[in-house]
Amino acid sequence: MAQQMLAPVRSKDRLAHGEKRIPMSYDEYLDWCEEELNSGEWVDGEVIVFEMQGLLHQDMVLWLGALLRTFALRRSLGRVVMAEYEMKLDQVRSSRKPDILFLATEHLDRLTEPRLIGPADLAVEVISPSSGRRDRKQKLDEYSTAGIPAYWVIDPRPLRRSVTVYRLDDEQVYQAAPLRHDGTLDSAVLPDLRLPAAWLFDDPLPDLLDALKTLLAVATPTDS
Repeated sequence: MAQQMLAPVRSKDRLAHGEKRIPMSYDEYLDWCEEELNSGEWVDGEVIVFEMQGLLHQDMVLWLGALLRTFALRRSLGRVVMAEYEMKLDQVRSSRKPDILFLATEHLDRLTEPRLIGPADLAVEVISPSSGRRDRKQKLDEYSTAGIPAYWVIDPRPLRRSVTVYRLDDEQVYQAAPLRHDGTLDSAVLPDLRLPAAWLFDDPLPDLLDALKTLLAVATPTDS
């Protein structure tokens, strides 16, 4: 059974979980974003303003985004975009800004200069101290209902290091996909990618050029 539309957040929750919520329409949100470079996400009649992200979060997003972007371009798979690029999902009345999103070549017509109109093929969220509930529950529900085929949730914090790869099943519900037998992430939307999960938790993160050379050199195996 397909998941239901998310209910509006109750007023008493508006200052919880490291975020501030401001009621406004989507058109008001667009005007708000243009004022003094305001930044936030719009969900079902409210703007959500988050706490600033830390260095650990930024390092992961920049490293992984650059790696996936270059890999996708070299393999002619599509395009990778990083925050603060808007993904407007009319089906769930939200406008999110995933840390990283991938759009396959056949869906590049969804890209416009200001925003992506419709779902990405892959959304990646990197958890920060205040975003765990939002990334693991709220966005999980929204992204599955909107039909995003794959969703990665990465927690880089030293005592909570984990990565979960979700894929939509036939009923449009996310199921966690296990790692491949070689310890690489299994995402159907990037079939040529053999990204070792362990790389995400190396300290420091692997050299970007060395990692890219390794990924591009790996031949696609006949089984997973």
